[in-house]
Amino acid sequence: RRLRLLRALVPRAHRRCRDDGVAEMLGNWECHCLPPATQPGGPGVAAAAECVLTGECADRTISEVCTSVGQTCRDPDAAVAGDWLCECVAPSMGASGMAAAGTCMLDECGTDCPTCAGTTCTAAEQECVDANQDYLAAGLRTWECRCVAPLSGWATAAAAGCREDECGMYGSTCTAQDQDCEDPDSTVAGDWECVCRAPGAGRATAAAAMCVVDECVGNAGVCTSAGQTCVDPHRTASSLGDWECRCAAPSTASAVAAAAACDVDECTLYGAVCTAAGQTCVDEEPSADGGWVCVCAAPLEDVREAGAAAACTLDECVVAAEGSAVPAAGMPNVCVSAGGQTCTDPATGAGSRGDWECRCAPPSTDAAVGAAAAQCTYDECS
Repeated sequence: RRLRLLRALVPRAHRRCRDDGVAEMLGNWECHCLPPATQPGGPGVAAAAECVLTGECADRTISEVCTSVGQTCRDPDAAVAGDWLCECVAPSMGASGMAAAGTCMLDECGTDCPTCAGTTCTAAEQECVDANQDYLAAGLRTWECRCVAPLSGWATAAAAGCREDECGMYGSTCTAQDQDCEDPDSTVAGDWECVCRAPGAGRATAAAAMCVVDECVGNAGVCTSAGQTCVDPHRTASSLGDWECRCAAPSTASAVAAAAACDVDECTLYGAVCTAAGQTCVDEEPSADGGWVCVCAAPLEDVREAGAAAACTLDECVVAAEGSAVPAAGMPNVCVSAGGQTCTDPATGAGSRGDWECRCAPPSTDAAVGAAAAQCTYDECS
């Protein structure tokens, strides 16, 4: 087919605007055609340039395949059909597309372009990174200046305000103790901290922390549900499993890692009731409330009443004079050994002593009071 050299005002992707940037000179901006288009009439001053495309690229339908994605159309051989290319427009770079859009990218860190970093990062002794190399609008001015360790910080399309990363410099002091490093204010020197990891608690500035591991934080419910108090006697990471449940006073019982069996000696609370009566307090059921009693001192006998002083008695017929025990077998009682007399203690109160009697057997009515047998007589005339 016959190919002709066509002249057209081609789409905007084939043109670029240039300005000298002098504020005093306005209206002198120029519009230049981009290769492979040519501009026979020169650049357009404050107006669009008249650009010329050749071959298949002169067909607007074909050229717009390229210009719609910011690329330029070039036909390397006007005599060959279907060999037109979409090429990247500087400063973007990439592979051309045969009869299709090319794969273009724009690394704004390494290319001289209006949106590129240029020397912004290097002048600040920082690293330039362009993670989004899309050459279209969405990827422009996405480059970053990043601070170099041990400094930290970054900024998009500008030099970063770098801060001293003290945890990067001193963090090993913390990690060596299984702790975390935190720098609360990167603008302040020497304020980095070592912070304990759970379940430990504690922090220290510019040094490893002394971590407190209070096991009662997680186990107190075991104790409180039984009316007891949780205590961790050694709150360090090296001493685990030694927390205790301790009973409420007056009980002193405790148990490790479990609820305690609280036995309360109630005589420590109520013993004064007994001692005031000359008696002894005994808690017969330490595991139960109200099990304490007062016990009379020997040789007195007692009628015990829980929670009160006992009623003490002394039957002197059961106890010999001077408080000796009842004579054992072979050692006859004073009254019995005197001819079958009967011992009687008319008053058994604890304060009534020496009033026991030996009473003669009937029909004699004689009796003797205290520590001696009676002289039994019987008047047969009566």
